[in-house]
Amino acid sequence: MPELDYAHVTGRFGITVAEGGGPERRPIWCDEGEVKLSPLQSYARAESSGGPASLGRAVFTGTINSDGYLVSDGERGVWVVDLTSPTVNPSVPEGATHRVEFIGLKARGVPVAFPSVPVRISGPENDLTELLPVEPGAPVPMLRGEPGASVREAYITEAGQLALKLSDGTETVVEGDLPVAPGGTNEGVAGYITTEGPTKAAVSASVASGVAELVFPVAPGVPAPTDPSGIPVLRTQGDGLVAQWEYIHNGGSGYLWHVMQGRDSGGGWIWGVGLDGGSGSGMIVRNKSRGIGIKLEQTSSIASTTAHGLVVEQRSQAPAVFAEMFTQASAPLARWISYKTDAENPRLALMDWVAANGKGGRVRAATGTLDWDGANIEVRDGAFRARANGTVPNPDSVLVRGDSAVAQVVFENYAGSGSSYWYKRIHGGGSTFTFQVAPVQKLTDTPGNFVTALSLRYANEGPQIGFFGASAVSRPTGVAVTPEAIHAALTSLGLIGA
Repeated sequence: MPELDYAHVTGRFGITVAEGGGPERRPIWCDEGEVKLSPLQSYARAESSGGPASLGRAVFTGTINSDGYLVSDGERGVWVVDLTSPTVNPSVPEGATHRVEFIGLKARGVPVAFPSVPVRISGPENDLTELLPVEPGAPVPMLRGEPGASVREAYITEAGQLALKLSDGTETVVEGDLPVAPGGTNEGVAGYITTEGPTKAAVSASVASGVAELVFPVAPGVPAPTDPSGIPVLRTQGDGLVAQWEYIHNGGSGYLWHVMQGRDSGGGWIWGVGLDGGSGSGMIVRNKSRGIGIKLEQTSSIASTTAHGLVVEQRSQAPAVFAEMFTQASAPLARWISYKTDAENPRLALMDWVAANGKGGRVRAATGTLDWDGANIEVRDGAFRARANGTVPNPDSVLVRGDSAVAQVVFENYAGSGSSYWYKRIHGGGSTFTFQVAPVQKLTDTPGNFVTALSLRYANEGPQIGFFGASAVSRPTGVAVTPEAIHAALTSLGLIGA
């Protein structure tokens, strides 16, 4: 079987500025950054010396060295599988094979911008300098002297002539016949300026057949097409994917898209996305480097308490919000930060919650205090632990536990060495309430070897008590004033031995 064919990708990158003067001028090369090569083909099969192989889509990242060269493992250039080779099934007969992305390129600390574009990598040697398209600079008009008047409004007169209103208030009528529209019709271009003008069906058909693939409305009020077969498809040049819309923004500010709901809007949504069936997903934001995936700003101009930035409604069997942390994570899954102080609003909540019965709680924004309004905190088959400052070695703590049979409060006090602690607990089981202690032992959530120091119980219409492990009994009554009777009474309470 033939071996896989590989393509060698090289490149050198710099900036359009030189250093030095006279014959000593020399270019300034990029000295840091990364270049990513992403196959546009998601999956392929290949023939190799070991038999058929499956090739999954993987992104290869090379680095820029101090001389501006693309390198990998200290060698100039990178090697990728040639997706145009007949040893790959399916091979890419034409068009782009990879997308090249430039990340963090700098020359002496100054950021250098290169566009992310699709390229065709084919054959043994591929220089990105030759593969990358070069966009010529667009001419910029320059005005000199006094500014002139511009056209503010155009319309058709009753006599069928084109009239122009200028920005300086003057008005002029264009002499002669009206300009002829595309397609050779006798409808003037001026007729397209007003909403009452002719439809653009004839123009669209003419332009689409001989001039351009895409035709967009040129006059307000023209309805959008409703037939799916007539909706235009945008795709990047050389990209073979079906129905891909791709826009790349490499500016330092501004927007790629800016969509706004006007101040006079009475309702409705700017965007609506429906997932009616199947297993597809609505949207994904993959944050790869130093950006912010989604940012929501609630400005101080909001005048309504129901103008929420984000609303999640739950009416299903699946969680409305699902967040998961993977093993590669080294930061919290979620973080909430407040800059409010007690003096401003001591009860302002960083977050709060309300149950169906009207009870709930909050985390105070100024102090982080957890408040509960009429609701209980329940811990099942576990413990609620209050611990001293986490930065203190061997901190003391208290646990409130509710096990299957008993309820207890356990006190853990450091014994002064190693990891040993003194344990004390208040223990409740059945009708008995006991105070118990334990010998020094290792720190554990379920310490053992407790012995009872004091027992309390309610029985026989009154309290009972027992000391030093004795069962709780009622207070001795009718004790004779004799050594034997007093001894028996004290023995029943456990205060002295038998």
